[in-house]
Amino acid sequence: MFVVVALSTIIVEAQQLRDGHFFKTFNDGQPTAKAAPTLFNQWFTLPEETEWREVSRQTDNIGMERIEYRQYVSGVEVEYSQVLLHVRDGRVQSANGTVMEKKRTPAKLQRHSIMHRSGTPTDLLGRKLLIIDTDGGYRYATMCISADGLYKVYHDVETGEELKRVSLIHCVNAPEGTSTTITGKSIYSGDLPLDVTMGTDGMYYLYDQQRNIHTMVGASLPGFENLLKSGKAFDYFPRYDLTDEDIQNDNGEKITDWVMQIYADLNANNLPGFEKYITDNAFYIPNQDDTWTAYHLKSLTLSDNTLELDENSSLNVNIHYSHGTVESTTYGILWSGQFNEANASIDFANLGKIVVIPNEGATIVITLVKNITNEETQTTTQSQQLVEIIPLAFSPNGTTLDAQGEHMMIHLEYEANAATPLADIHWGMGRTVDFYKEKFDRDSYDDQHAPIYNLVYLDNVSRGPIRCVLDNAAAYAYCKPYPMVYGMGGTIMNPVVELTVMAHEFTHIITDQNVKLEYRGESGALNESFSDIMGISVKKWDNPSYEEWLIGGDGLALGYSNIRNMKNPRMSMDGMVESRRCPGYYQGYNWYDTNDTSSQNDHGGVHRNSGVQNRWYFLLCEGESADNSEFVDGGEPYSMTGIGMEKALQIVYRTLMQYATSQSQFADIRLCHLQSAKDLYGDNSPEVAAVAKAWDVVGVTDGTETGIVEVEAHAQLSTPNSQLSEWYTLDGRQLDGQPTTKGMYIHHGKIVVK
Repeated sequence: MFVVVALSTIIVEAQQLRDGHFFKTFNDGQPTAKAAPTLFNQWFTLPEETEWREVSRQTDNIGMERIEYRQYVSGVEVEYSQVLLHVRDGRVQSANGTVMEKKRTPAKLQRHSIMHRSGTPTDLLGRKLLIIDTDGGYRYATMCISADGLYKVYHDVETGEELKRVSLIHCVNAPEGTSTTITGKSIYSGDLPLDVTMGTDGMYYLYDQQRNIHTMVGASLPGFENLLKSGKAFDYFPRYDLTDEDIQNDNGEKITDWVMQIYADLNANNLPGFEKYITDNAFYIPNQDDTWTAYHLKSLTLSDNTLELDENSSLNVNIHYSHGTVESTTYGILWSGQFNEANASIDFANLGKIVVIPNEGATIVITLVKNITNEETQTTTQSQQLVEIIPLAFSPNGTTLDAQGEHMMIHLEYEANAATPLADIHWGMGRTVDFYKEKFDRDSYDDQHAPIYNLVYLDNVSRGPIRCVLDNAAAYAYCKPYPMVYGMGGTIMNPVVELTVMAHEFTHIITDQNVKLEYRGESGALNESFSDIMGISVKKWDNPSYEEWLIGGDGLALGYSNIRNMKNPRMSMDGMVESRRCPGYYQGYNWYDTNDTSSQNDHGGVHRNSGVQNRWYFLLCEGESADNSEFVDGGEPYSMTGIGMEKALQIVYRTLMQYATSQSQFADIRLCHLQSAKDLYGDNSPEVAAVAKAWDVVGVTDGTETGIVEVEAHAQLSTPNSQLSEWYTLDGRQLDGQPTTKGMYIHHGKIVVK
């Protein structure tokens, strides 16, 4: 058995990456933009009743127009199916994207399916009918938002089977006054100039009028329960079918349904009152002097022994904030530990990662936690008892503050020009906005001067639509006004406010606004990598002498020099935590399984596999002569010359704005970067060669299950069944699994360059 292939008939201009993924270039016979949609049936073998709907047009800074189409089959949207046309002077220069092909068309939708009869599962709302791509082909599915608002969940329409889940986690008005600059001492970058507003009351507020940046305390954002009790819930969120009687009777089922519908609208960017919810309930911390001040929590003393403490007792020390009539919410545990002696004192002198900034209504809350063991079952449970709520008076002119409660006394010390995470956040976001303006002429995330909200002092507990853990930062990139939240540090991290973090989170919003790279598997890893690339670029732009390639450096991680290392991803967290080591080679050492998209597996390695493009970016910028053995079995020596960050940065940004799609994989992005380099620097430029070489070094070559190329229809392929998934050599021998050596093979009836 053998195969006859005329290699000269391979059409490399119409490169087919995997089923449905493609990148086409038109050197001759360029179609017009108007005529291109009529040619889609010639380019692809499409299901019957396919229609294409234009969803956007935009023109970039070099005059190339980007037109986006979405695919619908029988009126149902094919999720993530996109065709991007790149047009100059009315002619299509190239096209790329993902399409649903006829050979993987799903069965006809049954109108009386299980899902339609039984309705949406009780813990899910916000159902939307879609056609989605799965390992077994395209299937009809309903997309819902999980009860906790953290995931999009997809169920098969016919069977009810869960097909996948995708992670979603990005003063009433700004104070009136004049713009001015004061000094703020940051915890990572020393003394910094802070562009603020001096209010009509003579106080200073972290509101940057020129850049429209707002840095606020978010700890008083009320939860759904408090909003319902106060009667303010419908000031911000739709009522849906929730009645006053449901609220008065505390109808848990109806209230839960109402909350889940809010989460569904949040994910759909359909909550017009979301910004008002933030601005009404978050607040600016006023400062009296032209340098920032703070109180530091120094000690806590137990002043009586009526609490019946024993060896099983411990205390949790928390801070609460309230603002106006808003009920207090917990910032988070400042300290937790054993405390069983009367008149004992807890020394917080070395608790440098926590800075307490009292304001009107701030309180320290101490909770007694006792472990109770059942002697019969030998099981241990925890009993919590509220011990103290100690108000903190706002007194910026004092040098110390002692707040006495019935059982405890809190001692705080005043520090003028104190180092606070607020300074890092406000300054860092300003630098990020300036970077995007200088490099890409972009004004805010929407390029229209939209307000940017930084929210700090949130806790680990979810009480409303916004949440943040103390050991992390996040961007709510899916709902306007896209607030960013920052944890103040916990067991793993110091306050998560280092400059690379600011730029990383801001870039998530830009990515979601323009590309919506699905946050799972390879597309999720690319999503994270684009944010890392911009994060390190802002850091190096701000400080040209900074030579490292570290995300979250400057002591952000407790005991480590970084969170991720872009130059050597396997040395992320100094290579000391195996689960945090990232691959520096596609499917090489430390590669995370992209098929397991559970949260336990980092949604398919989104924070880990990002190391591949991260290392590519380092190589493209600086070049390197080394050996790949550290990253992949059988690694070989390589040598390449970098093109510098300025050019590399423009290539990456162009790819993100013009060519990347929501389902882009590493293979797709290689071609997108190549096309971006051609657009900017010419087809045969050194920059194009460097882009290709850097991808080769990290294992994304023309043959990393990427280069599946079309064979003309008359070419004879005499494999047993050209549609089987098995791999064959060109002479027709079946392989046991995927090929491990470079060469040309047959897969799905197509020639594959490995």
